[in-house]
Amino acid sequence: MRLLNTFFKKESEKGYGRTTFIVSLFFAMFSTVFMVWSEEEQRKRRQAAVKEYVRKFQQ
Repeated sequence: MRLLNTFFKKESEKGYGRTTFIVSLFFAMFSTVFMVWSEEEQRKRRQAAVKEYVRKFQQ
């Protein structure tokens, strides 16, 4: 609770301010979404590469 109070103090007091808190939340959400998306892309590429490898072996 004390940590949240530190974030929500006004700019004149020694706190980070609401804007910084919101920006950090937005950045965390954006980076999480990007991480999940890149994982899915890597999985698709890996599966395609494995299919290609198996196809070469079967010929």
